[in-house]
Amino acid sequence: PAAGKAPAPAAEVERHHKIATKVMDLACGYDPHHCTALSAFETVKRSTECIFAKNARLWGCRDYDEALSIEHNVERSLPMFLQFVLRSDDEELDGFVFELRGGEHSSSLEAFASSVRRVLTAVSDSDPSGRSCMREERIYRASWFFHYCGRPFFITTFSPLYPESHSRYAFGSSSTFILVQPETSFLRQRLPEDTPHTNWDAPRTVRDRIRRAFRGAGREYEIPESLSYPAAEHIVKPLHLHDPACQFWRAGLAGGCPFARGAGGAGVGPGATAEE
Repeated sequence: PAAGKAPAPAAEVERHHKIATKVMDLACGYDPHHCTALSAFETVKRSTECIFAKNARLWGCRDYDEALSIEHNVERSLPMFLQFVLRSDDEELDGFVFELRGGEHSSSLEAFASSVRRVLTAVSDSDPSGRSCMREERIYRASWFFHYCGRPFFITTFSPLYPESHSRYAFGSSSTFILVQPETSFLRQRLPEDTPHTNWDAPRTVRDRIRRAFRGAGREYEIPESLSYPAAEHIVKPLHLHDPACQFWRAGLAGGCPFARGAGGAGVGPGATAEE
């Protein structure tokens, strides 16, 4: 409270909370715990080799309307996404799922990359901080992370485009998914420091076990040789292991999705590759 003013009575605080809740319910207009995005994503959540996935606490976007643009669909979910961001730490939420329906999003790697770029750009353009991280020139550097409300997030994507041998395999779903994970979710799991080294024969850490589980399932993923690599290059994975990275954030280039090997920069945080 302001200096010299007494705290508001409990009844007044409760009344304000009730009003705020009604306003948010009107603005959001759906239940993020029970929506088609989470229902469609359940197979991925249940089937992936990530040992944290099955118990992850997720929210989902508003039901996708194929008659609307990607940007319009994202806009319809932004009030709920903002709620998720502001409540994720206190309620220990692990991720927000954006679902895209329609085969045009997975017809090619170029189409998939473009759809992911449009979703993340629409989200970042609504950032209350005004940062719009998807429009930053340094997106290709290792110092860049997706940010919203001043908080860092890891982005993982899944597509029916990927074969069963891929770490981003969609397990038979026809939908495209963009999973936005707060960095604090990784910190709660107490992951050990990132390392390019893996104890394959005798796993000693959670990171070792996750990597071996993916490899054992035939879905091995690339582990960067250095701790300094661009996080953006791991948002949309190439179709094949060890293929050049996909610079999904670059729009309108002739020849489709551009590929390039990694650029240098500062190190990345404990989340490392999103599979972990």
